[in-house]
Amino acid sequence: MTNQIRFFEANNGGIELFSAPGVKIGFAKDAKEVTKLLAKFNYVDGTANFGSSMDFADEYGFAKREGAFDMLVEGFLNWR
Repeated sequence: MTNQIRFFEANNGGIELFSAPGVKIGFAKDAKEVTKLLAKFNYVDGTANFGSSMDFADEYGFAKREGAFDMLVEGFLNWR
Protein backbone atom coordinates (compact mmCIF):
# COMPACT_ATOMS: atom_id res chain seq x y z
CA MET A 1 0.00 0.00 0.00
CA THR A 2 1.30 3.49 -0.79
CA ASN A 3 1.23 6.60 1.36
CA GLN A 4 -2.31 7.85 1.84
CA ILE A 5 -1.59 10.96 3.95
CA ARG A 6 -1.59 14.20 1.96
CA PHE A 7 -2.62 16.88 4.49
CA PHE A 8 -2.33 17.57 8.22
CA GLU A 9 -4.74 20.01 9.91
CA ALA A 10 -5.15 21.08 13.54
CA ASN A 11 -8.69 20.84 14.92
CA ASN A 12 -10.32 20.44 18.34
CA GLY A 13 -6.96 20.05 20.10
CA GLY A 14 -5.86 17.24 17.81
CA ILE A 15 -4.50 16.59 14.34
CA GLU A 16 -6.65 15.51 11.40
CA LEU A 17 -5.13 13.56 8.52
CA PHE A 18 -6.53 13.81 5.00
CA SER A 19 -5.92 11.77 1.85
CA ALA A 20 -7.43 14.49 -0.36
CA PRO A 21 -9.18 17.81 0.28
CA GLY A 22 -12.22 17.04 2.42
CA VAL A 23 -11.41 13.31 2.76
CA LYS A 24 -10.47 12.78 6.41
CA ILE A 25 -8.80 9.44 7.12
CA GLY A 26 -7.79 9.89 10.75
CA PHE A 27 -7.73 12.00 13.88
CA ALA A 28 -5.08 11.97 16.62
CA LYS A 29 -5.59 13.52 20.04
CA ASP A 30 -2.00 12.78 21.15
CA ALA A 31 1.45 11.98 19.75
CA LYS A 32 1.04 8.24 20.33
CA GLU A 33 -2.01 8.21 18.06
CA VAL A 34 -0.12 10.27 15.45
CA THR A 35 2.56 7.56 15.42
CA LYS A 36 -0.04 4.81 14.94
CA LEU A 37 -1.69 6.67 12.05
CA LEU A 38 1.62 7.36 10.30
CA ALA A 39 2.31 3.63 10.32
CA LYS A 40 -1.25 2.62 9.41
CA PHE A 41 -1.31 4.84 6.32
CA ASN A 42 2.33 4.20 5.28
CA TYR A 43 3.43 7.81 5.55
CA VAL A 44 6.43 8.79 3.39
CA ASP A 45 8.52 11.78 4.54
CA GLY A 46 7.96 14.97 2.59
CA THR A 47 4.77 13.88 0.87
CA ALA A 48 2.18 15.81 2.90
CA ASN A 49 1.23 19.46 3.28
CA PHE A 50 0.22 21.36 6.39
CA GLY A 51 -2.92 23.46 6.61
CA SER A 52 -2.68 26.96 8.07
CA SER A 53 -4.44 25.66 11.18
CA MET A 54 -1.15 23.96 12.08
CA ASP A 55 0.48 27.41 12.29
CA PHE A 56 -2.27 28.80 14.52
CA ALA A 57 -3.06 25.75 16.65
CA ASP A 58 -4.10 27.86 19.63
CA GLU A 59 -7.14 28.88 17.57
CA TYR A 60 -7.97 25.19 17.06
CA GLY A 61 -8.03 23.87 20.61
CA PHE A 62 -4.33 23.69 21.50
CA ALA A 63 -2.90 25.50 24.53
CA LYS A 64 -0.20 27.21 22.48
CA ARG A 65 0.28 28.35 18.91
CA GLU A 66 2.87 25.69 18.04
CA GLY A 67 1.07 22.90 19.93
CA ALA A 68 -0.01 20.96 16.83
CA PHE A 69 3.51 20.93 15.38
CA ASP A 70 4.92 19.86 18.76
CA MET A 71 2.52 16.90 18.80
CA LEU A 72 3.25 16.02 15.18
CA VAL A 73 7.03 16.15 15.69
CA GLU A 74 6.77 13.89 18.74
CA GLY A 75 4.67 11.47 16.69
CA PHE A 76 7.26 11.50 13.88
CA LEU A 77 10.12 10.88 16.31
CA ASN A 78 8.34 7.87 17.82
CA TRP A 79 7.42 6.54 14.36
CA ARG A 80 11.00 6.35 13.04
